[in-house]
Order: sequence, then structure tokens, then C-alpha cells
Amino acid sequence: MIDQYSLRQLIGSSVPENEIHVPEDIDSPGGFPYKCKDQVYGPAFLNLQEEPYILKVPNISSDLYFSVMCVDQYGHNFAYFGTVTTGNNQANYLIAGPNWTGTAPDGVKAVAVSEGFIVYMVLRLEVKNPEDPNDIEQAREILKMCALERLSEFTGSPQPPPLPPPNFPLYDVNLLTKAEVFTYVNAFSEYIRIHCTEEGMFARFAKIGVVPGAPFPPEGMKDAIYEAIQQGVWEGNITVASELKRQLENKVGGWLYTCGIKPPLVGSREVMQDRYLARAGMARSRFKWGNDIQEAVYIQTFHDNCQHPLDGANKYEINWSAGEQPPVKAFWSLTLYDEQGSYIDNSLNRYSIGSNTPGLVFNSDNSLTIYIQNSTPDASKLSNWLPCPRRDGFQVFLRMYWPKDILFEGKYAPPRPEIV
Repeated sequence: MIDQYSLRQLIGSSVPENEIHVPEDIDSPGGFPYKCKDQVYGPAFLNLQEEPYILKVPNISSDLYFSVMCVDQYGHNFAYFGTVTTGNNQANYLIAGPNWTGTAPDGVKAVAVSEGFIVYMVLRLEVKNPEDPNDIEQAREILKMCALERLSEFTGSPQPPPLPPPNFPLYDVNLLTKAEVFTYVNAFSEYIRIHCTEEGMFARFAKIGVVPGAPFPPEGMKDAIYEAIQQGVWEGNITVASELKRQLENKVGGWLYTCGIKPPLVGSREVMQDRYLARAGMARSRFKWGNDIQEAVYIQTFHDNCQHPLDGANKYEINWSAGEQPPVKAFWSLTLYDEQGSYIDNSLNRYSIGSNTPGLVFNSDNSLTIYIQNSTPDASKLSNWLPCPRRDGFQVFLRMYWPKDILFEGKYAPPRPEIV
């Protein structure tokens, strides 16, 4: 919940509420980390206090992967719309907060009800030719046709009276190791519906001043209680750090599964119920949240096949045997990032390579070789070249969208980069 709070303040400050924002910098270095040139994004923050919103989606070509991921204040993926779940036809979707008791009006294809009034939504749309700026811009224009509309506007009904916006305290990362971290829990939990399975837990929280909407620490808290809470926060951070370390060591064939491992680290409440430590570890990572396995699997490596850190001073190959390329129904992409998750500037302006890369050349036996190096390779290898930095370390990130069933087992391990 705290990491969702930080996301709301850090990203939400540049994204107006109840509007879809389509960034313009997915095809250049800089900007937010771990972006992917093979798709365009449309994040939005919804405030559902006053009434539900309708997400209006245009007709999208059936050969494009499209998804809408809805994340609640707990970090649960509580709904998906798009290719895998509802299809690509024109549709209207109703997204409601926990107090909504109405019925969906005519023209609404599906309803999603959040446990909280604040929802983080991410739209994703595949780019068929990520090397062509016109294709990227066309995908952006399609996402811009998606729109959010108040339910009252959609039905032509009177708009509910306005409510004051949430007044969230400014997020300070330094409070994560202090008792005052519960300031954020109290502020954010004022805008959720406490789940029936967690009512007892919140009742226990209340005994130490963790109460939705209340200041923290409460007036009159004894020093001994405050110090005990401080100690608990400190020990809790150590436990979460240990869990994150465990997750980062959970590799398959040298590849770290950030999304798609079993048991999953992200998902709906039903999937993540009672798995608080796993959720906290994922939230503490650089990713904070991710796709359900039915939508996408993400894996990454910082090492070659001999467990040496990847280094731009070397030349590498990734060799896929025939039929062993990523098993997907949509598309896959291999992206190179620096160690902080940013694109690596290069003369080709190529930051990823994959099933949508134009001119990708397969070998005569249908195997596939990707060349990772800083210097320009021979002309015969140019189409399959993924440039890396001159000497610095880097990472390789593989995204696989609309996975086939074999990926659900969490055992797929593609070949790792090999020094040549």
C-alpha cells in the first residue's frame, strides 16, 4: 500500500486525475526506467470517490496486443480488459469504487469494482514496427482515442455533488524506516474498503494508532509504545529486504522472473491473499507491480552463460534453436538497459529486438542468433544486432506477451548471452 502511495505522488503529480496520459519519449533514452519501445503506454490515476468512470475504447485491430491493467491501492491487479480477456472490439468498461451499488447501463461490456477509490490504470498497445517512428506515433494516436468519462456524463444523468480531493501528506522515502511511515498508511487507507478477511487485522492495528484517516502518531502515545513501533518498523524493513533478496535469487536457467514465476508475486486479491511478505518484497523492488502471468511474463539477466556480469567490452550472441524462441501468442521483445534500467544510446536508435523487428534474419535451420556488441557487426549480422555500451555493465530484459501455456509453469529458460 505504501508503494502505491509513493507511485500516486511521484507519477500522479505529472498525470492529471481521471485522464489518460500517453508519454512521448518511449523511443529515446531518458525518462522513466524500463520502458519498452515495442509498445506504447497510457497511464491514468482514477479518483472514484464521487462516481464510477467509463473507459471508452475504440475498435483496435485484432492483430495488435492491447491491454488495460487496473491496480487498486493494495497493489492488486483487480481487472484486465483487452486482447486476452475481453477482445479488441470497440467497448465501454465501467470502473467503480467500493461504495458503488448501481447497475451497469446499456452499452457497458464489463464492470470492475475496486476495493479503493484510487485506481492506477495502465493501457498498453503493441507497436508492429518499433523501428518506424510513424508506427510508434500511430499507436500513440490509437491510445489517445481511449477516453475516461464520468458515469453521469455517459448516461446523461445529473453529476453528483463534488467532494474535496484527498489531501495526502507529501511522500518522503526517509520515513520508510521510521514509525511515521504509518502516516501514509492512515492517509491512504481512508480511501479503501477494508476487506472482510482483514477486519480483525485492522482492529489490531487500531490499538497502536494505525487508523484510516487519523494522524500518526496519535496524541498522547507513550514513548515506550512509539519506540516499540519504531523497532518493529526497523525489523520489518530487514525482513522485507531479506524477502526481496530471496526473490532476486529465484532464477530459472540464470534468468530472473520478475513476472510469471510460481507462486506469483503479483495478481488479484484471490491470487495474493495472505501473501503479505511476497507482496512487500515485490513492492520494494524496482518494478513495484507487474502483469498477471496470463498477460505477460518478464525475465531478465545481468550475467552471461558463465555467470560473469555482462560487460560492453565483450561481444555476445544469444542463440535460439529452431522452435525454442519465446512461446507467445502476441509478441516478444529483448531490450538492453544500463544497470539503472535506462536505454543505452546508440547510432541505430535500436534499444530492443524481437518478433516485431523488421528484417529479422533466421538461420537456414530456423534457429535465431542475436548479436550483442558495441561495434558495428558485419553487414550480414546488422539486422540482428542489438547494440550495447562500450565498456559499462548492462542487463538483458525479455518480455513475452500473451504467453502460451508452457510459460505458466515458470520453467522456461532461454539461452543466455554467450561471449564470442
